[in-house]
Amino acid sequence: MSKKYNVKKIVYSSSASVYGLAQHFPTPETDNPYDNQTFYGAAKLFGEQLLRSYKFMYGLDYVALRYFNAYGPRMDTDGKYTEVMIKWLDCIRDNRNPLIYGDGSTTMDFVYVKDIAKANVAALLSDATDEVFNIGNCEETSLSELLDVLLKVNNSKLKPEYRASDSVNPVPRRLAEISKAEHILNFKPTISLEKGMKELSQWYFEKQK
Repeated sequence: MSKKYNVKKIVYSSSASVYGLAQHFPTPETDNPYDNQTFYGAAKLFGEQLLRSYKFMYGLDYVALRYFNAYGPRMDTDGKYTEVMIKWLDCIRDNRNPLIYGDGSTTMDFVYVKDIAKANVAALLSDATDEVFNIGNCEETSLSELLDVLLKVNNSKLKPEYRASDSVNPVPRRLAEISKAEHILNFKPTISLEKGMKELSQWYFEKQK
């Protein structure tokens, strides 16, 4: 359809999931995807490769953005990795101590939806094509630290309860290296985790009314 209607450029939403457990931290775009173990990551990588093939065959310009841990208002409230925020917000609402499965040391790189939108606009307007870019906040935040921030922005005195994990997390770390996006797209994240969690909380509690 893009070729048929002469679409000038596609900005593709990819994911850091393509890396699986990355080889380097911070993780550059040059890390290979061979340790990915998920269908989701495989599908995202397939999308990147499909666009690269169309660029080669038809000259269709594209940029792929590998989002790290995206969050914010209107986020998926049922996702495997992001639902923990929603469960904790429910605990805050109901005045129940939030649960952390495992020791809380698993880390992610949380990037706010407004920064993701900014990256998409930058990618669309740039001259870049046939390129992939990491989009993250460049901060490694553990689950325990994430909960601390969420409790703080909601003025909550609740305490976490730790439970044994019933599964093995194959990706215990995430941290983006975004110098390529900074140099080529002039992209830099501007929303701190604390500000982002505050806006997420406001949206979610308003949604409950």
